[in-house]
Amino acid sequence: MIDIKPIDPAKTGYNLYCIRVKKGLKVREVCDRLHLSKGAVYKWERAESLPSLKHLLELSLLYRVKIEDILIPLRDTDR
Repeated sequence: MIDIKPIDPAKTGYNLYCIRVKKGLKVREVCDRLHLSKGAVYKWERAESLPSLKHLLELSLLYRVKIEDILIPLRDTDR
């Protein structure tokens, strides 16, 4: 049986922040490319909300990472 754990907004937000910074993008650039408000991206990165499936797909394409890389906590070696 597969052990499926709920998505942790804090860890997902941290992953989104780390991936964005690692890719060298500013919040404004992400907003402009995905037609989002800065508030939406800040809420995700601050764990106040989670991106929708549509936005997860768009983020994964923009960042060129798998969706699970956004949702699954980073290992210490990845930071």
